[in-house]
Amino acid sequence: MRDNTGVNKIFLLGRIETEPQLHTIENAVSEYVFTLVTREVHDKRGGQIAHLEYHNVRVPANLLPHNTQLCRDSTVHLEGKIHTKGWIDEQGVKRYSTEIIAIQFNVLDIGIVPR
Repeated sequence: MRDNTGVNKIFLLGRIETEPQLHTIENAVSEYVFTLVTREVHDKRGGQIAHLEYHNVRVPANLLPHNTQLCRDSTVHLEGKIHTKGWIDEQGVKRYSTEIIAIQFNVLDIGIVPR
């Protein structure tokens, strides 16, 4: 019997940092790939320090409402899961890549002109 007691769920609210690229993967399923930046502000030493985190995101194209176009600088909210994959590079070193796979996706500022 398998032990499925874990939960792999993430909620992100952030800004699209890179221009979304539409990729076609297996079975002609399309997905958008981009970097999402989130910003947190912490109080430190009598001042506020901003911390930016960059997330590699994959969004299946069918999650976007009809006629919605993703663009850089759009603010989005997503629910997804973390996916880590590993490989061995040319020097024989084990490398890892972590990305967010969206399950639900909302664009919060449709109509923003990209910079």
